[in-house]
Amino acid sequence: MRYTSVLSDGDATTIAHPNEIKTYGDDMIIIKEECVNHVGKRLGTALRNLVKEEKARGVTLEGKKAGALKDTAIGIHCPPTE
Repeated sequence: MRYTSVLSDGDATTIAHPNEIKTYGDDMIIIKEECVNHVGKRLGTALRNLVKEEKARGVTLEGKKAGALKDTAIGIHCPPTE
């Protein structure tokens, strides 16, 4: 049995080592798959930080219009996971 892909949480060092030592030979490379929940969590955090930084600069990204970048919209599309 060979592991051709590994489900990861974004830590690149976990997958780098087996590929460096060529665990399955020169022809086989192990591929890293990202966990969807972890990607959503990182995206939500990045969007919340963007809103906070822009608000400090005086730029408003929130509002009542469709497509406004509010915490509720971020929470719906990128729910925080524990």
